[in-house]
Amino acid sequence: MLFFSNKRVMQFWIIISLAAMMANAAKVLTIRHLCGGIDSRLLVLCSRVFAAVVLIPLLVCSDYALPTSGLFWGVILITAVLTAVASILLTDAIKMGQLASVMPMQATVPLFMLFVLIIGFKEHPGTGAIFWIAATTACLGITLYLSCSAKGLSRGAKFWVFALFSLAAAMIFGLTTVLDRVAITAVTGGALAYSGCWNLASSAILGVECVRKRVHWRLSRRKLATVAIFSVLALAAFYCQQFAVQLSASLPGAVVNVKTIIMLHLPVVVGANYLSTEDKCSKRQLFLGLLTIACGIALIQSL
Repeated sequence: MLFFSNKRVMQFWIIISLAAMMANAAKVLTIRHLCGGIDSRLLVLCSRVFAAVVLIPLLVCSDYALPTSGLFWGVILITAVLTAVASILLTDAIKMGQLASVMPMQATVPLFMLFVLIIGFKEHPGTGAIFWIAATTACLGITLYLSCSAKGLSRGAKFWVFALFSLAAAMIFGLTTVLDRVAITAVTGGALAYSGCWNLASSAILGVECVRKRVHWRLSRRKLATVAIFSVLALAAFYCQQFAVQLSASLPGAVVNVKTIIMLHLPVVVGANYLSTEDKCSKRQLFLGLLTIACGIALIQSL
């Protein structure tokens, strides 16, 4: 980050955040349309193992050594456990819930991050950024309300189960994304060290969980190909997010801005799903999705 002026750093972390947004959108659509017959625990485990296999050798071969910081490994342990739970909850919700109802819950992640930053770190983004973060969240909240009102009472219970799954995951992601920055700034390896070591630790935790739940390990060739696609997208989404956090670490509250930009994948997913499947949302929901994107663009311009 020392090799860039503040203006160039700001421009570059926005570009990386947008790349993470697109990778997340593709990842969610892959889960929805291709991963229905694959256990969520096994799917997430495979993506974490793949990321560790790719990133750990890159870290070892780079100029950075494996970190020894106690703070770094403590954050990794906490976030790996919490995000393993959140990832399984969210994957189940995406596979079995309605995207127009499940995904808006994820829009609350930046709000939970704001609470953590203000209460735990005494910092926050600028006033303009906070306004557009709130506007983006409000648009998706209204989308959720319209989804609720469009549901019949016979499907209400099922709807709320998966909506609550997604909300619980959002609360966890709000906490852990702020903690990501703590670990990234604690070591010289930054995003590369954190991404590699985090996925390695997460692989061990999820491996134990898969054994405990006696997950069926054998997959057909078609499902293996699907898992491979998901794993590549998950790696791209995760590393781009951490790299954007690293680049923006010197900017007060910018970690929330990074996540808000990444959250723009939510209306992209809902819109793509509306155009390509029978899981339709209303035109009002689609309009609010476009309005959400407009708020996201305004956020980017305000940075």
